[in-house]
Amino acid sequence: MREDIEVRQSTCDVVLGSTRKYAVYPFQWVENQDGEQDCIYGEILVPSYIPGETLRREGLCVAIPYTPEYKKFKVRIRTGESESYLDNQTDGSYWFTAKVGLYGGEAADAYASQLMLVSEGAVFVRLTDGYAMLYDADDLDFHIAKANTQNGKMLLACVPTNNYRYPVTGVGLVRWTNSNIEYTNLTEILQREFVADGVTVMNASYDYNTKDLYLDLDTTFVDSE
Repeated sequence: MREDIEVRQSTCDVVLGSTRKYAVYPFQWVENQDGEQDCIYGEILVPSYIPGETLRREGLCVAIPYTPEYKKFKVRIRTGESESYLDNQTDGSYWFTAKVGLYGGEAADAYASQLMLVSEGAVFVRLTDGYAMLYDADDLDFHIAKANTQNGKMLLACVPTNNYRYPVTGVGLVRWTNSNIEYTNLTEILQREFVADGVTVMNASYDYNTKDLYLDLDTTFVDSE
């Protein structure tokens, strides 16, 4: 079975997937009567059996809900159900100012409403020099998928001369969308292009109402490689 980098045909974008597995800990915004007026405060709850040194060394992942407030924020880490918190060894408090280096820039104060710029899902929190540095929790890489169906869709969509490396390759199905396909050379072109890709077209039918082309393909040759 052939495999290739997956591409969404509708947008021509590659598909990225996470290669990292991680635990996501609960998060909630909390009140801090002694806190700064221009700052909001959040709390991360982790199990009591996780040592504080492990959290300092390895960090943790948390899903912070979207909050439409353009304010800086601080977080504290609560260990277990009791009011026991990981202390900030830099200033002696329980609070860590959230910071982020957007787009590879220098670390600066993070704002609650801008967290979507860091990650659309979970964020990775690393405690560094008394701060909570925020990163995207996912390690993204190209998603590899079975290529036969994708190759067929690409061949149908590609119009000859639009691929600079292979200028004569492609069916260019869009050229027949509003035509009477029965009186065109589409059948010949389909056979030629798919055979060049190692695939045989066993049967083809076109739905004039939905403008969809249905193909019965024999991929025995390419699947046996």
